Amino acid sequence: MKRRIKKIALALFLVFLSFYVYLYLWYIPEYTTIDKHFKRIPGELYVYRSGKEIPFIDTELIKQFSSLVKSKKGKKINLAEVNKIKNDSILHFDYGYKEDSMWIAGDGRIMFAVDKAEIRNRSIIGYLWWEIASDKSIYMYYATDPDPEVTIIANGILKKMIE
Repeated sequence: MKRRIKKIALALFLVFLSFYVYLYLWYIPEYTTIDKHFKRIPGELYVYRSGKEIPFIDTELIKQFSSLVKSKKGKKINLAEVNKIKNDSILHFDYGYKEDSMWIAGDGRIMFAVDKAEIRNRSIIGYLWWEIASDKSIYMYYATDPDPEVTIIANGILKKMIE
């Protein structure tokens, strides 16, 4: 009798574990594109320099940047990578009106944050998974592959800000 109860408990545990893994793989995407989270091209960027938020309003450069990055695919990254990119970033700004942050590393990688409310709005099960399995951050971070063109535009933004 005890042996049978142990087998049933083990089977239930394995079913629960399988469901848990399924939710993670299904509801929190490993990859996402920038344009899925940043719907429109903003008229200005809010660049963070020396602890201050400085508006940047060169619409031509913003459009050039937006057209370059909108279809880039980002891969979910862990907290160690997030901290590394934040420390190595040459440019950090809010992209548009929703305070959607982006960081550009020296090699042209773009890191962007996805608010857990976006996951919650897509799926309550995905949100619950996030609450259970995440590091209790309010963001999920994604990073693109390095792109030298992104670095060139980021340096152009910095140069225009100095002028």
